[in-house]
Amino acid sequence: MPAECGTLRCCTQATAVLFVLTWFFEFDPARMVHFNHERGHRMKPTATIPIGAKATQEIEVTREMTVAHFHDHMPEVYGTPIMIYHMEETAAAAIQDYLPEGWVTVGVVVNVKHLAATPVGAKVITRAEVLEVSDHTIKFAVEAHDGFEKIGEGIHVRAPVEMQRFMKKVDAKIVRSS
Repeated sequence: MPAECGTLRCCTQATAVLFVLTWFFEFDPARMVHFNHERGHRMKPTATIPIGAKATQEIEVTREMTVAHFHDHMPEVYGTPIMIYHMEETAAAAIQDYLPEGWVTVGVVVNVKHLAATPVGAKVITRAEVLEVSDHTIKFAVEAHDGFEKIGEGIHVRAPVEMQRFMKKVDAKIVRSS
């Protein structure tokens, strides 16, 4: 029993309150929906994402990941856009298991510094950690190391989208553009 309450009755009441506010899942044929039975409304898709959720990814730099792959006159080093892509991919992996079925996240903000060059063959480890969660976005600290030094760091923000609804909007653009 916590020192601040001092009675078994207080702890029992706190447990009951926690039980009443427990979030449940309800199956909807169209999609999995978070539902709070006590309040009778849908939860935001970010509701179960914890601050501090993390992921790490290790990749080996190939020539296809270098600036030289796209521009022959440039050095054969890990390209900034590819590093950012790997950071985004790692951030998405950190929270995917917390999202409702049928939902993914898309990148909406990237503020990253590329600090050092990394040659072909080097192993790069990217890390992402959740810093903030709001109803519509998730903010991450992201970084990359090449085994010698930190090669990139920054902030990345992702937004949850229901894949089916998202693709319906994208498909509508394709129809309008043809």
